[in-house]
Amino acid sequence: MQILKFEKCYVDSFGWRRDFYTAAGFATETSVSFWYKILK
Repeated sequence: MQILKFEKCYVDSFGWRRDFYTAAGFATETSVSFWYKILK
């Protein structure tokens, strides 16, 4: 069995969801609301 390890998770979303993604630990990477979260 192979275990995959991811370091980042990306979500494409609109700016009006900023509060939701910020509360979940995501940050914007660009000005077009491309959100990411570093996974541990």
